[in-house]
Amino acid sequence: MGSWAVVLLGAGIGAVLLAAGLGFLRRLERRRADEVLRRFDGARVLGATSNANYFGTESLGRGQLRGNGVMVLTEDALHYEMWAPIRSVRIPVSRMVRTENARSHLGRSVLRPLLKVVFENDRGETDSCAWLVRDVETWRRALSSMIAARRAPEEADAAANPPRS
Repeated sequence: MGSWAVVLLGAGIGAVLLAAGLGFLRRLERRRADEVLRRFDGARVLGATSNANYFGTESLGRGQLRGNGVMVLTEDALHYEMWAPIRSVRIPVSRMVRTENARSHLGRSVLRPLLKVVFENDRGETDSCAWLVRDVETWRRALSSMIAARRAPEEADAAANPPRS
């Protein structure tokens, strides 16, 4: 067998393995998206994507794995579940402070804007998570309007009942 035949055989085997790997990843994405979305049957889902890339939670530091997963926005929270390893993040709207278009998060960047959600964590500290999603601005606007709607009654109460000295 000539050297060209070996090269072509190797390239053919590589192409088959690559196609099989990509097919596996697509099936994994579909299966995990279906599993996660089934949990929200009956809930009012405002938005969802099966291809959100998680950049980590600020309070957990730089050593976290970045990974793809499913993001679901409901009336009360932003939910995220990584495909593998399975990791879940839930940020209640009641704890969200603001959203940002970030260029990087925890020292990582992909030269595209990231959706960054700043929130109050379980310890009462300011924390944040960031994701690469297809339409950052749409996600940011949806979350920002939910944060503003939650604050509106609080601000109206404060205006109606100013502090007394």
